[in-house]
Amino acid sequence: MLCHNPHTRTSGTCGTLPRKNGNTLGELFSVLAAVVWAMAVIFLRKSGETVSPFALNLFRVAITVPLFLITLVAAKQPILSGAPVSDYLILFASGIIAIAVSDTLLHKSLNMIGAGIPAITGCLYPPFVTIMAFLIIDERLGPWQFAGMGLVASGVIVAAKHKPPEEASRRQIALGLMWGILAMATVAFGILIAKPVLVRSSVLWATAMRQAGSLAILLLKEPFTRRKLIAVVLGTV
Repeated sequence: MLCHNPHTRTSGTCGTLPRKNGNTLGELFSVLAAVVWAMAVIFLRKSGETVSPFALNLFRVAITVPLFLITLVAAKQPILSGAPVSDYLILFASGIIAIAVSDTLLHKSLNMIGAGIPAITGCLYPPFVTIMAFLIIDERLGPWQFAGMGLVASGVIVAAKHKPPEEASRRQIALGLMWGILAMATVAFGILIAKPVLVRSSVLWATAMRQAGSLAILLLKEPFTRRKLIAVVLGTV
């Protein structure tokens, strides 16, 4: 089974890490990722008050790609591995869909309806993954998977009573919800198409390549000139 956090965009293979005191390191990392993401959402929400969703995503990815490359070098892992070209293309496509598109939609949702409601729509990620895995890669669903989807759906319905921002109109709330749901759908699709590569690749290298693919497409849409960088930092975009 594939382990993936939709917001950190890192993936790996479940059950491959050693157990310690009955719990896998993967479970610990999942909890830590959720904590870190919760803090990141607050910063993204505040940044979104002055920076557009696209510019915020572009700036964020432009920062993370060099950091991933530096980490690869520090970890003594090759930046260009011996993987076939098809693996690179799949990872690039995954990054474009799950990072360039999905994160921009998420930032847009945060800007429109705050951090509370998008946190609820984020719960739709596991059901999206489960359903798409069944449709795309023919993974079989058992009773536990259906039960899990039912619990998630119930939780979303209950949590939907979360009070939206007072200044948000009904149209704004509806659009914010739509962007949040689309963000979860695209990140689920993006990670699933990369699963065949992810299960046989280094997590760090695969994540770096996905980030690089997303940066490339963002730059094609909006060249990241020095003037653009300054504008993003100053919040004038």
